[in-house]
Amino acid sequence: MKAYFTRKPMTIENAKANAEWAKAKRQEPVEVNPIATITLSPEQYTAFCKAPLKDWDFLVPYADQSGFTRDGADCVIIECDGQPSIALALEGFAYGRYSGWLV
Repeated sequence: MKAYFTRKPMTIENAKANAEWAKAKRQEPVEVNPIATITLSPEQYTAFCKAPLKDWDFLVPYADQSGFTRDGADCVIIECDGQPSIALALEGFAYGRYSGWLV
């Protein structure tokens, strides 16, 4: 699993647009190592996508476990039925500090 990451995106649409740009420029995506998967309701997922920079209680347990390594990124995967999954490298925070669009 690989992703293109965006630092502090205002919305997940920003992360998606950045990933499309990076892919068009032939940049290499980052290898993702999932450390946890969190399934959100459609309402929670929509709220997160609109405001990934807000502190989210469901990310608190993983804040210090998630981040970039020499081999890629240890990430929390956010999923919701019928929606694209999102990789998060939290780097010690409880918000979508680095949001990755999976490819």
